[in-house]
This record gives sequence, structure tokens and C-alpha cells, in this order.
Amino acid sequence: MSTWSIVNENLVNTRLECLSPAKQASYDSSLSTQISRRGCTEGTRIGVLDGLDDWIYDPTSSSIYWMNGMAGTGKTTIASTFCERIERRKLLAASFFCTRTSAECRDISRIVPTIAYQLARYSIPFQSALCNILGQNPDIGSKNVLKQFELLLKEPLQQVKDAMPDSLVVVIDALDECDDRNGVELVIDMLFRHAAHVPLKFMLTSRPEPEIYSKMATHAQSRQVIHLHDIEKSLVRADIELYLKEELGLMSPPASQAEIEQLVERAGTLFIYAATLIDTLYTAVLHSALNEDELETDETEDIRAVLCIVLFAQEPINVETIAELAEIDDPQRVIHALHPLRSVLHQSEEAGLVSTLHASFPDFMFSNERSGTYFYDVVEHSQLLAQRCFLVMKGQLRFNICDLASSFVTDKEVENIEERIKASIPSTLAYHAEPSPSELIIFVDDARSFLAGFAYNPASHSTPHIYISSLAFSSPSNLVYNHYQKRSRGLIKLQGSLIKLSDAAPLTSWATGMKINSLALSPDGARILIGCNDSTISILSAYDASVYVGPLHGHTDSVASVAFSPDGGRIVSASPGYIIIWNAHNGTLINDSFQGLLGEIESVSFSPDGTLLVSSGYMVQVWNAYDGTPVRRNPKSNYPLWLKSGNLGKLDLG
Repeated sequence: MSTWSIVNENLVNTRLECLSPAKQASYDSSLSTQISRRGCTEGTRIGVLDGLDDWIYDPTSSSIYWMNGMAGTGKTTIASTFCERIERRKLLAASFFCTRTSAECRDISRIVPTIAYQLARYSIPFQSALCNILGQNPDIGSKNVLKQFELLLKEPLQQVKDAMPDSLVVVIDALDECDDRNGVELVIDMLFRHAAHVPLKFMLTSRPEPEIYSKMATHAQSRQVIHLHDIEKSLVRADIELYLKEELGLMSPPASQAEIEQLVERAGTLFIYAATLIDTLYTAVLHSALNEDELETDETEDIRAVLCIVLFAQEPINVETIAELAEIDDPQRVIHALHPLRSVLHQSEEAGLVSTLHASFPDFMFSNERSGTYFYDVVEHSQLLAQRCFLVMKGQLRFNICDLASSFVTDKEVENIEERIKASIPSTLAYHAEPSPSELIIFVDDARSFLAGFAYNPASHSTPHIYISSLAFSSPSNLVYNHYQKRSRGLIKLQGSLIKLSDAAPLTSWATGMKINSLALSPDGARILIGCNDSTISILSAYDASVYVGPLHGHTDSVASVAFSPDGGRIVSASPGYIIIWNAHNGTLINDSFQGLLGEIESVSFSPDGTLLVSSGYMVQVWNAYDGTPVRRNPKSNYPLWLKSGNLGKLDLG
């Protein structure tokens, strides 16, 4: 190498080092190993990655792609894999992975200089143009973000744009982890202002924090976006199953398919739940959202009140209902309170309904040991929410709330019935809270029975008949009848033995075409599992008897007993000498290798936590529900025993 070349190379290196790049911010830095950053498991997140490829190669696509998602949805993992993929194609211009674990990687002022540094290492023409600019102004790296972008990226790129490859990408991951929130807003504004004028595309990831979300919303036409928490759940769960199989593949003994499925069930759509404990993460989010140094007292109270309502609501809930139940007089205050909670709460863009992103967050919040000062007591706050629901009902419920004119007119014949319902029944009344007192639960069971009877009766075609027919013909033992008949005027009164026996009347009946030996209702009441004399089992809809799953073949004799697991995810069937566990969603066989003296089996049932299985016949046996090994066996009886009910500590036999 000539002396001139050595001198020139040293000059280039000196000028580039003056930028003070954050070298640990690249996706594959040594820091990535220290903090266990990794790519996607092979075969997962294919849809997301293919969508990114489409964006890269589409010449008409926007210059900015924003991938956002709640905590734990896999943003950084996807971004890392994306970098690997495009680097192999020589399309990765630069990467900056922000992280709170490194001071330089959370410094917003280091992003542009680091991108310029990496781009100079990628492209010799760009390197030459940049070094000429640095020779004239070596202190650019210490300027503000806008000045940095103008001089370090825009100007040199415009000089050499014809020498730059098409479809070059810069990846900036986890913008929300930077310290300077105002700086983050500046970077986003800067990109929207200048990205279209440079031969680069920018892929950004972040949680939907208020300042980022609002900036992205104001530039909706200038970027593409994907909300990871809105991806179809079945696709994400399939990816998590692949991830868990790879991670647990080296265990001894290896995890069974049933155990993998149980972990997938708990993970939901959060990869992070499968990968790590998230208590620290949730604590950090709440500390940031409830930072009393930056908030007024009433703002903190609003955030806590809104969080409480969403946590204890049993379903997604709109802003107006939250305001009513939280006793906040202005829905705008609710919207303001939701902003700092976007990383743990999800508000759908279509309907505006608010819910927790994942079951792990309520689990965290309801555990005093885990959430500490952020803890919500389940009993106390459930009762508080129930009281507020009753106050709303007391103030807004009334007889014939939709002002229907006649019981002789069916609902279909009422003009604009849907609009009338929406106008007459506020969302706060449509919402229901889960009651906690035991006597209220009994009442709800009766109410459910009453409404089911009305729904399957021709009287349901005309809503006024809920009073004049369904209530009048209800069993006198029904709590709904006892509570409301004295509040209703002009009801006919029915007497006689037939009315007393009305509780035993079936709601409906179906012909199955086969002899059914046993059946079980799913925990959610939506499915019926039947075991048949022809050795098959099937899962039917509890509403119309349509077949969900089956018929399933595995037994060689008539099926004597069937049962659902407590979570509804597995089913068990038993016949003489055989016990089989199946997936309740797709009918795949999970385990048929139960070991021991099976013999004649009259009944079978899961334990409340789903880990054990109990079978009864001429002896009672307890099994491990995952691997089929025997746990306990009672002495043989001289007569068959049927399992009537069971829990971990007590079995009732008959």
C-alpha cells in the first residue's frame, strides 16, 4: 500500500471517528450478545417479514415503515431478523438499536452520526462525500438533530445518489427507549420532512408511546404501519409454539406436546411471556406513566382510575363507559389518561374499545408481591366497580327503554330498530360487570336461564313479550320472576302443576342418529362433547348442534365417559381399557399412553388445575394428565364407582 493511501485511510478514519458513533448500537454488536438479543425462530413471523420485503422492493411505497406493538410483542426480535435478511442481500445501510441498558444506545443525539458512520463504512462514494463535509466542519456530530441530518446524510447522499443501490434500508429499533422524548419527536419530524428526498428507506420500531403515536398519526399518508398486537392471534400463537419447541428441545426429558400447548396458552400473543419474566418491564412502564414529578395530582388520579376500570372490566370497553364508571366528568380526560398507558393497554382503531393487551398484565397487577405499590385488590375494586354499575343502572334503566309501541309488532317490523337501540341504550348500560357476592351469582345464573329461554322462544321476535309472555310464564322458583313480577303491571298469573314443572322442560332437542353414552359441556358453555356407542367422540355447538370437531376415532369400544379440561383446551375420553386425551380445538391426539390397570372405566374427570386425571370403575385411579403415569390407585371395589365431582383434595363417588 502506498504512503498516500495509508495517509488517506488514516484521515478518513480520523474524520469518521470524530462523529463519535455509538458502535454498540448496531444490531449485531457485542452488546446484543450481552443482553441476549436474538432473531426470530426459524419459520416464525413469516408474514411480517414478507410484508417488510414487499415494502423494500415496492418503488411506490413510502420511505418510512413504522412497526409498533405493546411490550413483548417481538418488535426487536423481528427487527434483528430483518437486519440479518437484508444484510445478506447487501441492502442494510445502517442499524441503530436503542436500549436503556446502554447510555450511548439511548442517546437520541447519537442516532444520525451513527447512521452516517455505518453508511460510510458501507459505501465508498458516500464515505468520500461525507469526509469532504467533515473536513470543512468536523464538529457536526455535536450539532442539533436537524443540522446533523442535513449535513451528515441529506447533503452527501444527494451528491452520490446515482452511485447508491436501490432499496437501501436504515433500521432504528425501540425509539421509545431513548431518554430525550422531545428529541424523539424531533427525529420523527425530521424523517418525515427529509426521508423522501434521500435514497434510503427507514424502518422504525417502538411501543405506541403518546409522543410517538401522535407524531405518526399526523403523518398517516407518509408512512406504512403494522400493529403487531393486532396480528391474527392464531398466526402469532403458531409462531410461539415453534419458538418454545426450539428453546425447550434440549430439555431432558423433553417437554411434551401437552406441556408446550399449555405454555402457548399462557403466552397468548406475547413472545416475551414465553421468553422471560416481565415484572420488571411492567414496573418500568407504570413508573413512567405515573411519574408524580411530571404530573399533577388530578392527572395521576385519572390514570389510576382509568387503569382500574380497564383491569376489572370483563370485556373491551369504550371511553365513554370508562368515564362514567370512573366518575370522570369529561371523556377527554380518559383519552389523556390512556396515552401513557398505551404500552400495556390496547385501544382498537376501529371501535375505540380499550382492553388490557394480555392476561399477564392483570396477573401482575393483582399480585401484591409482584406489583407492589401498583397493586389492585381484586375483592375491593370488584365491589367498587359493581357498585358503580348499579348506580348507572339505577339512573338509566326504565320500562320499555326503546319505546316500542306494541307487542303485536315484531322487532323486524320496527323501523330503524338498530338505530333506536343505539340511541336508547347508552354504552354504559350495555356493559356488564362480573358480580362477586355469591347471592348475586345465583341470581345471574337464573337470569342467564331466563334469557336463554326467551332467546329460543318465538316470543323473542317481539321484545315487549319479554314482559308479557316470558316473565309471566317463568317458573315461580326463578329469581328473575320473583324480583320483577311485582314490579310489572297487568301480568297474567298462571297456576297449576305444569307451571311448577316448567323448569324441567328442555330448551331444544336434536337427533344425533347414534346412541350417546356420555356427554360434557365445555367451561364456556359453547360446546358439547359426546361419547358414542360406535366408539367415536365429537364436539358439537351447544347452540345448533353443528359439528366443531370430529367424529374422532381412537377407541375400539363404546365410549363410556368424556370430559373437558378446566381451560377448555383439552378433552378426555374413556372406554374399557383406554383413556385418550385430545386437543379440543382441532381434535389432534395428545396422549393415549396411560399406564396401569385401566380395566372397566365408568367415568373420568380432570382436576381443577388440569394437571391430574381421575378415572373410576371398579377402582379409582389418579394419573398425570400430561404423560399418563399413575399417581395414585385406590383398592379395588366389588361394585362400580362413578365420579360425581372432584377437586385436588376430595373426590365424591357414587
